[in-house]
Amino acid sequence: MYELSHNCCFLPEENDTSCHSAMFRSFCEGYSRYIVEKKHIISLLVKNDMIHFLYDVQYKSLMDCEYFISDVSDDSRIFIVDFIASGMNSIAKNYILTGAKADVSFLEKLMFSLYGGLYFKNYS
Repeated sequence: MYELSHNCCFLPEENDTSCHSAMFRSFCEGYSRYIVEKKHIISLLVKNDMIHFLYDVQYKSLMDCEYFISDVSDDSRIFIVDFIASGMNSIAKNYILTGAKADVSFLEKLMFSLYGGLYFKNYS
């Protein structure tokens, strides 16, 4: 958990534009790059049935980013961030399970299309 949260976690606060709801496509691209770059550690998590640890650190990271989905009430934000972290975690897991063949562009488009029709529709 320490290693994931300190050295292997996607940290949107490192790039303020990916924190803002209006830049959700940028977030999808950044997370896609993260998945491809960290496929070794994600593969180990999947192989050892520990992928839920990735969800834990990503959820905390997104909740701690004060700009990420900041334009909704805290009551709604908790659910939205949970939904996003869960979905991104599942995409990372399935990326590994399908042989890590998809490229960043494919993953980014997939993520954005899945989430784009939801809350972020008006922000793309």
